[in-house]
Amino acid sequence: MTRKDFAKLCAIFDNDEGRLVANLVYLAEHGFIHAGDLQGGQINISALRIAKDGIDLLMGDAGLASVKNTVTVRFHADALKEMENIIRAKCADPEQRRSLVEKLQSLSRESLRVLYAKALEIGLEEALRLLL
Repeated sequence: MTRKDFAKLCAIFDNDEGRLVANLVYLAEHGFIHAGDLQGGQINISALRIAKDGIDLLMGDAGLASVKNTVTVRFHADALKEMENIIRAKCADPEQRRSLVEKLQSLSRESLRVLYAKALEIGLEEALRLLL
C-alpha cells in the first residue's frame, strides 16, 4: 500500500490515524489482512495487503473456507441397524414398529442422509439443552 492509499483510508476515519491503525491491527490479528510486524501497534504501510479471509469477508461468502471448514459425518452401515434397534426398543406397538422399520429400510441413500443429519441435529440440541 502506498502512502497515498493510506491517506485515503485515513480520510475514511476522519483523518484519525490512530483509529485507522487500531482497526488495521484488529483486522490483522483476525487474519483479514497482512500488515507485516505489528510490534507496538505499528503498521508497516508497504506490507499491507488483504488476506484470503479478508477477500471472503468482502465477497460476503465463506469462499474456500466454506469448503475447507466443512465437517463430513459418515454413517457406517451399522447406523441403520442401530436406528432399527432404537425403533424396536422405543416403539411398543408391534405393527407400528414393523412399519417404521420397513420405512427406514426402504429409504434411499439420500433420504437416509437427511434423516441421519436431522437425527444428529436433534440429538445434539437435546444434549446441549441437558448440559445447560
